[in-house]
Amino acid sequence: QETLRGHTALTEGDWLPIRHEGVTYELVVRALEPDPQIALLDTDLTVEVLPSEQTEAEQRAEEERQARAEAKAREAEERERQRLERARLKAEELPPEPEAGPDVVQILLRL
Repeated sequence: QETLRGHTALTEGDWLPIRHEGVTYELVVRALEPDPQIALLDTDLTVEVLPSEQTEAEQRAEEERQARAEAKAREAEERERQRLERARLKAEELPPEPEAGPDVVQILLRL
């Protein structure tokens, strides 16, 4: 509020240095409604502070990383589904097991 007292007008794209607890932050005016410029004399303002461009870039990068991870997981699931389908088809191609009898040897393997 103190910083805005030094301004009589704002336009989209203006940079405003704001000091808070000894630290200066550079804020950019991204949007003004209903017009792209306003006079500040005798005006009540509603201000919405959005995340910084760096924070937005980090959020986009994280969303992209998550999307890549999800795509990779879907691809792995599809490869596994295809592998199981190939195994099922190969199993169907095998000849039937012979009937138990004196000429058939059965072996039990435990792994």
